[in-house]
Amino acid sequence: RTVYFRKAWKNLAPSGDTVLAQSNVTVAPALTSLNDRPYVAYLKSTSSVQAAYHNGSTWKNLGAAVSTSANIAKIQLASNDNNVYLAIMTVDKKLSIYSSSGTSGWSMVGSALNADTTSFHLLAKNNGPFVLYLSSSNKKPYYASYSSSWNSTSISDMGCRNITGAFASNGSWVAAYVDTTKSYSGYYALYDNGNNRKARDLSIA
Repeated sequence: RTVYFRKAWKNLAPSGDTVLAQSNVTVAPALTSLNDRPYVAYLKSTSSVQAAYHNGSTWKNLGAAVSTSANIAKIQLASNDNNVYLAIMTVDKKLSIYSSSGTSGWSMVGSALNADTTSFHLLAKNNGPFVLYLSSSNKKPYYASYSSSWNSTSISDMGCRNITGAFASNGSWVAAYVDTTKSYSGYYALYDNGNNRKARDLSIA
């Protein structure tokens, strides 16, 4: 079997390779899309994030770079029908969320989450950003939603090593998490579109 990558992928540049930036920073970039436009965020330095989008013919910076006081450990992007959201976790375990209309610069959503986290996953509901994270102190999973301020709610009493999740088309959602045992067992919790929990700690076979 032969796989033709030139048939599968198209470079988003008039000619040659698309090189947005060159850096020695090892934190992975983040990708999302809004209104059929691809968006990418990447570290310009150990403490600054630049985002860009492709307008159909060229890459354009999405506002100025976002700078942090501490070095950055991880970044993620997410989007809904109206906005792009950027999550930045620094090495001092602080998690901050930023919002953009998709062409404007970034504005911080509230203040930094009082999450003290080492693992998180950024999602976007129709009414704004939504964060799943693990507390670094007790390793337990939480979700945080924003309404004039960030509000965190426990998902499980289980100690975990990482977490992820996804929304269904009807607004219900699932959180999946892996425990801290040597078996790396996976579990999930289910919620309806009003964030009412329907089940938790169900084993992923």
